[in-house]
Amino acid sequence: MIVFRVLTLLLLSYETLSTIHIAGPIRSNTVWTKIHNPHYVSGDIDVLTDVTLTIEAGVNVIFIGDFGIHIKGGALKVPGTSKNPVLFLSMVSGNKWMVTFISCDLSQSTIISAQFSGSKPAVQLAHDKNNPTQNEGILVLQSCLFMDGIEIGSNGRKLF
Repeated sequence: MIVFRVLTLLLLSYETLSTIHIAGPIRSNTVWTKIHNPHYVSGDIDVLTDVTLTIEAGVNVIFIGDFGIHIKGGALKVPGTSKNPVLFLSMVSGNKWMVTFISCDLSQSTIISAQFSGSKPAVQLAHDKNNPTQNEGILVLQSCLFMDGIEIGSNGRKLF
């Protein structure tokens, strides 16, 4: 665990030319690659209807403020591996969840071999009272690690 924290601090202290800062809506299918590590979430991200955000194995997603990735009718594919997990790390505390699914076909999304760490809650299935389409299907979270008391929830309620 200490090695993980030291590596994380080293990662954050060194920004390469390929570093990506991301915010705003994602309107077309998008892939975040390991080549551009780390990916800094510097504003809320909305993955819109019929759009897929794929976060490749080995990618580091770092939340540098109280921001979140909102899957709004779209899909999230996280095909991490045991040797190259996807890291979701929040550097600040806040109320926004790292990943929130709203009005989605959850069966179109998968999160495999991901690690969630930091001071923000991790994954939430949310209900939008203003949208007649609600989440349906089953979201697969496989071989994921939730560290430091990170939460998973539904409609703001902690599931574990």
